[in-house]
Amino acid sequence: MLIASARGLQQQLMTPEALRARRQTLRPGDRFDVGPALSGWLAAGYEPVTTVEGPGQFSRRGGIIDVFPPGADGPVRIELFGDEIDSLRPFDPVTQRSTGRLRELTILPASELPLWNRAAALDRLRALDIASLRPEVLAEWGRGLEMLEGTETPPVQDLFAPYFSPAPARLTDYLALGAVVVFDEPGAARLAADQVAAQAEELRLGFEAGGGLPRGLLRPYHTWAEVQAGTGAFARLDLGQGEDPDAPTDAWAMLREPAAYAGRIARLAGDLTKATRAGRRTVIVTEQSARLRELLAERDIFPAAAEDRLPSPCRR
Repeated sequence: MLIASARGLQQQLMTPEALRARRQTLRPGDRFDVGPALSGWLAAGYEPVTTVEGPGQFSRRGGIIDVFPPGADGPVRIELFGDEIDSLRPFDPVTQRSTGRLRELTILPASELPLWNRAAALDRLRALDIASLRPEVLAEWGRGLEMLEGTETPPVQDLFAPYFSPAPARLTDYLALGAVVVFDEPGAARLAADQVAAQAEELRLGFEAGGGLPRGLLRPYHTWAEVQAGTGAFARLDLGQGEDPDAPTDAWAMLREPAAYAGRIARLAGDLTKATRAGRRTVIVTEQSARLRELLAERDIFPAAAEDRLPSPCRR
């Protein structure tokens, strides 16, 4: 299960294909070529340190390599015997004591950006119009580009995301076939996403006018329309108020909290009449079915009784 906010769905990510290409699985007995492996980690955003303490770091001491992959519970010590992996041991970064053995270790990129595309990203960033930048901003911009020229991760990753991936992926691009996408209050989610876009555009225009950002920066987030387009291949279930409350919806596509009818028989009767005229079927589940039928009969509404157990909606 994956739970995300509207803002999380707008984040621009590397493509699943790029992530799979850089995913590395290590097992005891595997050959481990230290030079290319550590160079690959540097290209993927890992930081070389003396002592590994946090995600995205690695260190080497002879035939012992410590690494803390993102998503792992803690750092892992790779012990080599020649050019083969002898053991994979999780360890406590404070005490440096091993806490067991692993059968395999997955190494993922240390950044959400495909940092190995630095050269192409730099070419695109250098082509931006920076003539209007204030002197101090121009100096900071230059330092950021210098970081990219080396092996450092840019300080503001979201801002640079569209320059590392010509077609940035959405979070929904990582869902498996057959997944079901559930939107809780889709109307509120769209409002939140639209507010993010409006605020970002307002800030961009203000910073450009004040010489705080280069002109013509690419949009560093997905619009709500792009988020919605990413759900088109999946079954979808909306809970609560839809994006357009007046739009007709299929009963299987929209579930809403029912109105409160306690003591409001007239309102219930009116809503049932409207639903019947619209050709919709209504199922009422109640412990007072006999009394409810009597009250509705007084208003010329005669629901069919269904005392048997209702079939499961998942049964085919």
